[in-house]
Amino acid sequence: MRTFVLLAAVFAAFACGPCYAQTAPSAPVIGAQDVSEARLAAARRVVSANGSANSYAIVIDRLVPEMMHSIARAQGLSQAQADAATRLLSEEMRASSQEFLELQARVYARHLSTEDLTALADFYESPVGRRYIQSLPDITNDGFTVGQTYAREVIAPRINARVLELNRQGRL
Repeated sequence: MRTFVLLAAVFAAFACGPCYAQTAPSAPVIGAQDVSEARLAAARRVVSANGSANSYAIVIDRLVPEMMHSIARAQGLSQAQADAATRLLSEEMRASSQEFLELQARVYARHLSTEDLTALADFYESPVGRRYIQSLPDITNDGFTVGQTYAREVIAPRINARVLELNRQGRL
C-alpha cells in the first residue's frame, strides 16, 4: 500500500508540472482535438527536432530517482522499496515516452500557429539549433545542479531563518 501511495504521489508531481504556469489553462490539453492536422504535424516536427525525447530521458534518469527517494524517506520506506518504486516508475515512463511526446506536441500545437511551429522546427534543424540541442543535456544537467546547490545553500538557510524568526515572534 505504501508503494502505491508513493507511486501515486510521484505521478501527481509529474502530472502537475503545468501548475507552475502563471495563468490557468484555457482548456484541457490531453485529447484536445481543436487543432488542424497540419498544425499537429508541425508540432510533432518541433518535438522531434528539439530534443524532447532526450530531455525526458534526463528527467527519468536524474529527477525520478531523487524525487522517489525523497518521497520514500518521508513515507518511511526502506531503501529496497524506494529502489523498486524508482525502477517501476522509470520503466513505465520509458515505456510510455512516445505517448508523452505526442501530448507535448499537442501542447505546442495548441499554443503556436502552424507558421510559428514550422519556423521553430526550422531553427532546431539549423546548424545553430542542432548545436543548441546537442548542448541541451549539459545545460539541463548543469542547471539542475545549480538549482540544487542554490536551494541548499541559499533558499534553505533563508527559510530556516524565517521559520526561526516566526517562532521567536510566536507566529508559528
